[in-house]
Amino acid sequence: MQARFINQIQNESILVNDQGLIKRGRTLYKERECIWQAPIDGTVYGTMFNYKEDLQKVRDEFQKEPYKALPRHPVLYMKPKNTYNSHLQAIFLPNKVPAIQINSALGIVIGKTAVNIREEAALNYIMGYTIVHDVTIPHDSFFRPAIKENARDGFCPIGPWIAPKNVIQDVQHLKISTYINNEKST
Repeated sequence: MQARFINQIQNESILVNDQGLIKRGRTLYKERECIWQAPIDGTVYGTMFNYKEDLQKVRDEFQKEPYKALPRHPVLYMKPKNTYNSHLQAIFLPNKVPAIQINSALGIVIGKTAVNIREEAALNYIMGYTIVHDVTIPHDSFFRPAIKENARDGFCPIGPWIAPKNVIQDVQHLKISTYINNEKST
């Protein structure tokens, strides 16, 4: 595993044992004893409407102007570096914002430059996987980037670590859960 801790510029190799203890050098730590940093440096891209159910919820909205049709390709958005946050760190709400939405996803960490690659070669560019939480203020606009809703400071907790791709046997069957204030979200 690769992780980054407070005041580090680069990731370091760690081990995580069966009890969930983190081994740094010769010392074992509990997860909550560590002060993490996001383990990535690059850009985070997200895709909207990954699930048919999500797209069906807004189907009627896409029949209106300016869309007039459902998207035929993935709808991408970006989380800039100011949004990066660390595992177990607070997410601060802007003033007068009553609620946020948090979606958790498997982050695919690309380990080398990938331009115009063939589909069958795509997996060769994956370095590993991490968890990415997409925090947003609820909104109804999908036509223009929802910058004031998506790109707030700390609105993209990442990590705590990057698992090398050879450690994950089957990414299609990973279970990802979201916890808000230590309670599992539905």
